[in-house]
Amino acid sequence: MVRSTGTEPSPGSPPLPGRQKARAASTAVRARVTMIRRDDFICRGPPPIGFNAHRRVPARGGRGRRLLQQTPAAVRSVTPAFRRAAIFGNGYWDDAYAERLRGLLEGGDLLRVAADGGIRLWQRLGYVPHVLLGDFDSLSPEEVGGWEAAGVEVLRYPVAKDKSDLELALDYAAARGAASILLAAVTGSRLDHSLANLFLAARFAAPDVEVTVLTPGGAVYPVVGGAQGPGARRLPARPGDVVALLPVAGPVKGVTTHNLRYALRDADLAWGSTLPISNEPLAGIIGVEVREGRLLVIVEQGDREVAPCASQS
Repeated sequence: MVRSTGTEPSPGSPPLPGRQKARAASTAVRARVTMIRRDDFICRGPPPIGFNAHRRVPARGGRGRRLLQQTPAAVRSVTPAFRRAAIFGNGYWDDAYAERLRGLLEGGDLLRVAADGGIRLWQRLGYVPHVLLGDFDSLSPEEVGGWEAAGVEVLRYPVAKDKSDLELALDYAAARGAASILLAAVTGSRLDHSLANLFLAARFAAPDVEVTVLTPGGAVYPVVGGAQGPGARRLPARPGDVVALLPVAGPVKGVTTHNLRYALRDADLAWGSTLPISNEPLAGIIGVEVREGRLLVIVEQGDREVAPCASQS
């Protein structure tokens, strides 16, 4: 919705000189931008953000909640403020899973995003996210309103839409320049959602963007190579874990592994091949390189800390 700013000439008024007319037009545009209502952003995708990342509050029942300092959505800076992002979905998690997440969330450069019911996992860990988005079919209006009143940026989308809440959250993080994205609580009893979310992780990954999916039994790490260059990741693992390399979106070329029992050297893997499943780590760090294509590296392991991503080499 755009309101009249009073800067436009009224009908029948004499024409303005060239420079004066240009200044008036510029003033009118700036005024219109500042008068755009927040409701106008609901179905157009999330607006730019300018949040303070250094934000943590006690878990539910705690005291001392601080509100975010916000500026109007239409005039916030579009400069990326975060290099890392953590996105929580509405999938399966329990207390043990939540505790595994704790050590992965420290640092002031972390953009915290809740996709619909993923807000409850943030709450369980004692954090307030920077943004809550989705169609909110998993949250009550009272829950959404409570977080909005606490200063969380709330972005509402219709239930009938072309993207899932998680895809919208990934769009949001990618648009803000996140080069490392952790996805948590994005798998569960819905096989269609679980598969789609793993495919989303592979799609949003790039040689210069690391995406990690934390699963109840381990983690999934997309490794991507292509026109931007080969992809390579060093990943945490230990003897006794089970490692699988699954091509997605077609064949994967030039796969080389390090510290795996069944090594690959510049191998090409066909989509749907079972050759690269049930591998075993030989050391605490494994390496996977991809010249071209998208590969999901699945590490199934016992109860221990899982790093969201190791350095890309």
